Amino acid sequence: MKLRATFRVTEFTNRAGSLSYRVTGTAPDGRRIRENFQDQVGALARKTDLEFESANFVPASRLHQTRLNDAQIAECERAVAELGDRPLMDAVRFYLENYREPQVKIGLRDAVAELLAAKTGEKARTETIQNLRFRLNAFVNFEPDGKLVCDVLANDIDQFINRDAKIRGLRSRKNDYLALSNFFNWASGRKPSYCVASPMPKRKFNFDDADPAVMPIETVRRLMSVCAEYKDGKTVPYFALALFAGIRPNELARLTWKQIDLDAGLITIGAGIAKTRSKRHVEFCQVGDQEPNLAEWLLPHVARRTPIAISRFDFEKVKALSGIRGWTKDILRHTAASHHLALFEHEGKTALWLGNSPAIIQRHYKGLVKRQDTAQFWSIRPEDAAGKIVKLAVG
Repeated sequence: MKLRATFRVTEFTNRAGSLSYRVTGTAPDGRRIRENFQDQVGALARKTDLEFESANFVPASRLHQTRLNDAQIAECERAVAELGDRPLMDAVRFYLENYREPQVKIGLRDAVAELLAAKTGEKARTETIQNLRFRLNAFVNFEPDGKLVCDVLANDIDQFINRDAKIRGLRSRKNDYLALSNFFNWASGRKPSYCVASPMPKRKFNFDDADPAVMPIETVRRLMSVCAEYKDGKTVPYFALALFAGIRPNELARLTWKQIDLDAGLITIGAGIAKTRSKRHVEFCQVGDQEPNLAEWLLPHVARRTPIAISRFDFEKVKALSGIRGWTKDILRHTAASHHLALFEHEGKTALWLGNSPAIIQRHYKGLVKRQDTAQFWSIRPEDAAGKIVKLAVG
């Protein structure tokens, strides 16, 4: 005999053409139920009453000894009634694996705003804050309004990360995962916490990185020629340091002439400038006994202290005037790294020069350029860029 009956409401048309609603099912005591109603509201109300009676029906054959008290038995029966045909133990295990009793309840949107404010107060890098703001706010907007931090489950995170999987690549999904890990580690680690433990699922993102794009020698010459001619050479320091010193764009935005020693052929990237907050020294590169080409590009701009940082407008204008196609992210730094490794043939030396790990250098930059091209690259100078004389006025 069933412990719980299932009832349903169906529509049917009478011979007279009117619409009626029929409640059908079998009661726990074996009675067949078939009742008609003129309106759907009445039918649904009767269905609810029958299901309630069914859920509370206890036949004599089902009486067993139990260590549960009356309140616990009643709660179990309500749980079984809610679950229907689904196993109660599955629901219990899901609850134990996912629910975390919070110390403080707070909405996702407010918690994200608090984290971003904390990062700003800690003087985190602007790009770090921007990345977190973009990805965390996307997660907030993906979830229902008012959702609490403590209510987020691993499945919610999976659904967000894998949204638009056909459009968004593995790298983008991994970056979402890292941003959310940052957030939930903070939420669970703060005192008082917003969730007892991080709900982040354990995931691996295995993908093969494509080889970094490297500018051909003639393209580098054309680019530097355009820089020298554009607005009296105002973009030369930026592009020369990016190409011939491998300095990151965000580091160039903070670099000043105080950190550049032309006599020593050395650039000091301090902890306050470096992406990794680790100080490093970038030496000028040279081929044989020749003067480092970077020194010649920078020399005219030292006295007049041409600003190293440039506007987005000037950056895009130089790109357009150069007519370079296939300009990919960090192509200037990738070009510098590839030629440095080809020149010295030492992953550790190139890693220190770039502020990276030897493993990254070995994996990404080995064998991308030819030695004969490398000799030409480190010899590109103002007077032969694009095969013509480029005049640089010294102020």
